[in-house]
Amino acid sequence: RVVASAARLAVRTLMWPVSLLLLSASAQQQFAVVNLIRHGERNNNHSDIHLTHEGRHRAAYIARCVGEARHRTMAFPLGPPTKLLASERPGSATKKASNRPIETLEPLSAKMGIPLDLLHFKDINEFDNYVHSMQPGSTLLVSWQHKKIAKLAASVDPGGLSPDRWPYECNFTQWSEPGYTTEVEDAIDNCYDVIWQLLLWRASPTDRWRTRVFSMMHMGFGGTADAP
Repeated sequence: RVVASAARLAVRTLMWPVSLLLLSASAQQQFAVVNLIRHGERNNNHSDIHLTHEGRHRAAYIARCVGEARHRTMAFPLGPPTKLLASERPGSATKKASNRPIETLEPLSAKMGIPLDLLHFKDINEFDNYVHSMQPGSTLLVSWQHKKIAKLAASVDPGGLSPDRWPYECNFTQWSEPGYTTEVEDAIDNCYDVIWQLLLWRASPTDRWRTRVFSMMHMGFGGTADAP
């Protein structure tokens, strides 16, 4: 699950520093979490703006695993998400639309009763402002186009802890992406299972949030909504 197997792979050793950091923080210091994910699976039909069959299953899997969690996990060290955000990408004469980021989090939004906020997929400044409006102790789950995620992370990570691009491949051995996910313009660029986690910190309410710890983990999606 997102709340269990996701965290098992890449951040087992990183969670100790995160936990120690939270425990050792002074009363004045404040923390929040931002989890960034790529929208669910797409196919090579550019006119199709929606999730594929597997993408819909991934969205349902996220809703089940995250929406039913009642405790802190490595993926959600401050507790389940308190805010949900997705990108919106309207079409134009030269650009194709995409509804996939929204569809990825809609089931979770419905399950948890949390509104799904929307921002234009290119508006990095507005994303930065959105993050800086977060309350201490809150967790934001974000679904976006993968080519923009590194820029989102960098907007609150002046120290450069996060990578400068989304990974080409997830290197997740429990399930292989369908062949159609590699038949797009990016050739081998089919990593959908990764979560980028930013542990945000600020010294006081008047300071801006800044990334203190970056972690990367897997959701653990196995191809179906009821995957373990």
